[in-house]
Amino acid sequence: MLRASASSIKLTNLYGAPTGDTYHPSTPFANLIEIDGVRILLDCGWNDEFDVSFLDTLMPYLGDVHAVLFSTPELVSCGALPFVVEHISTGTCVAAAGSTAKMGLHGVLHPFLYLFPNVKTWRLENGLDFEMTVDKVYSAFRSVTEPYGGKVTIRHRDAEVECYPIFSGRMLGGHGWLIKYKIDELFYCPDFSLKPSYALKRFLPPTTSTLLFIDGSPFHLSGNTGRKYEEQLNALIREILGTLRNGKDVLIPVSVAGRGLEILTIVTHLLTEKGGDNYTVVFASIQAAELVAKASTMTEALLDEIILSERQLFANVVTCKTAEEVLSVAGPKICIADGETLDYGVSAELLGHFLQADADERENLVVLTGAPKPHTNAFTMAAAKKGDAIDLRYTIRSPLGKEELEEYYLQIELEMEEQRKALEGGAYEVASLEDENSDNENDAGKEDEKQLRVTQQCTPGLVLPSYMTFVSKHLQFPILETAASLANAMFKKSGLCLWSSH
Repeated sequence: MLRASASSIKLTNLYGAPTGDTYHPSTPFANLIEIDGVRILLDCGWNDEFDVSFLDTLMPYLGDVHAVLFSTPELVSCGALPFVVEHISTGTCVAAAGSTAKMGLHGVLHPFLYLFPNVKTWRLENGLDFEMTVDKVYSAFRSVTEPYGGKVTIRHRDAEVECYPIFSGRMLGGHGWLIKYKIDELFYCPDFSLKPSYALKRFLPPTTSTLLFIDGSPFHLSGNTGRKYEEQLNALIREILGTLRNGKDVLIPVSVAGRGLEILTIVTHLLTEKGGDNYTVVFASIQAAELVAKASTMTEALLDEIILSERQLFANVVTCKTAEEVLSVAGPKICIADGETLDYGVSAELLGHFLQADADERENLVVLTGAPKPHTNAFTMAAAKKGDAIDLRYTIRSPLGKEELEEYYLQIELEMEEQRKALEGGAYEVASLEDENSDNENDAGKEDEKQLRVTQQCTPGLVLPSYMTFVSKHLQFPILETAASLANAMFKKSGLCLWSSH
């Protein structure tokens, strides 16, 4: 029996399509593909400014999508995932390759923590509010389904679409999607690399695809000068080694969850190859140690010799969480730091140190791995000439002092106390089950029926009052309610719903 082709295939670019020379590779992207009624959201990116206009664009399409797939761990690909997960229908499939979900968590969490407190609220055009917290970011990525047997099956009515993640050879966690329906094969891959890697497997594009949606970034904007890849790497390592041998440091600002590990792999390999493995390599980010530990477990993307080697990947790399820890490491050193735009992150805090020169005019080196985004510190620094005075402003996340912490917790206690008083002062009323003053039997029956409906509104089991809303202050683990708080909640539950037992 011959297999039929799809009657309709439609790809809609929601945002992020290349539009002339103004397009930049860091532009967020999202696409919607419809195959015989099956609607799949491909990527849901956000920018590092967290512009609410991207959420407004996504909102009308989320109610009837049947699956959400994202391809890379960068913010431009999966940044809006917490928003999407909150607004899609229950049971909608959210899938990505295992390494993509692992790294994507950090790709969203890092810029969010650098720029905001643990919570931030945005107002959409339709008047709805979206509150994003650290716990929501973790919850969104924990809900991601990893392809079982390398395949994700999406069903809607009589249609069944199969999706396969294909490693794109670009970064740890970067994948394309091979979408199969009947005899049609579609390959969606917004970012890939055909260049060989020292640690990653080669990109093997499928050869049977009938439709290709690949690489939305114009090649002439990628910063490629026409030189061979090996020549570019040799020129890079010569500059780095020259700076290190002069006793100065090297700063490479990157997005650690995206190209950061790729750059780290290249630098460590070239240093070993050129005899510079005695210099210290520092990887700086809020969760640098977790990223390095996860990288060695992503066997689907690593070369076999890396997996089978007795030496752990990035074993000699020093991980740091803050700029102070980086500066305490003895130099000369190479620092690969989070914050590609130099507007926030560890790299922005280190920039002042790296722009200072000695009396003998020995200078540090700052390496930009791509074309800087306009209106950023990286763009301003790259456009400035030697000796120019530049004005750099960046966002820093600083811990609260003792007095500030006491004031913060006191404010929380006062708010909780006000909510508790409002709750106990008449927010709930006790309804009697019997009305002794009712003389009319019909009226009494109606009253009993009304009271029964009110009684059924009482939720059985343990209910936490509204004023006991906990906000997790931990990065990795949610807060656990203590026995005292649960006992207090039990007491208030029994006090509020005592009438329901009559």
